[in-house]
Amino acid sequence: VIPAFVMFNCGGSDDDSDNNGNNNNTGDNLMMLAGNEYDIEGGTLLYYGGGDDCDYNFDVDLTTSISGDGCDAETGSTVVWFEMWTSNQSYLPDGTYEMYDDNDCSNGDISFADYTVDDGQSWIMFDSLEVTVDRSGSTYEISWIGEDENGNTSMGIYEGSLEFCDYSDEDLDSNNSSKRRSKK
Repeated sequence: VIPAFVMFNCGGSDDDSDNNGNNNNTGDNLMMLAGNEYDIEGGTLLYYGGGDDCDYNFDVDLTTSISGDGCDAETGSTVVWFEMWTSNQSYLPDGTYEMYDDNDCSNGDISFADYTVDDGQSWIMFDSLEVTVDRSGSTYEISWIGEDENGNTSMGIYEGSLEFCDYSDEDLDSNNSSKRRSKK
């Protein structure tokens, strides 16, 4: 059972354009991973297209530091990663996304999620996860709460833009799942 996580939102519009951000965070962006608190500097929204029997795959990557510009920028030592599915091929829309045991790739699903706190030397998988997305123009508010494979509760919130990277032309598996480990 995942404990309740409250998110406050102060207005905004439902603008369907302007997906390209430059990692301008606008709030108190924090993540709590395995009992330790980390500041989030920014993140990336990676688009992998749709699969044979799947909706559209967007991955969210939030990190403690970013070095460089664009889709080739290096991320910091602490990163959280969500592989999410939606029926929208243009952007990651508002909603609640959940991880299920069936590794499904339908609208509102999270099929893969993990994090690292040691510069990618080891990755800790989430066993359960709920991510809430609220989007206004190029600004995303993303909050999450979940339990990792070691039984630790992890949560966080990020508000700001995300660098948009289109990988839909890359050769991926049949459902266009990125499976982060094969990409990084």
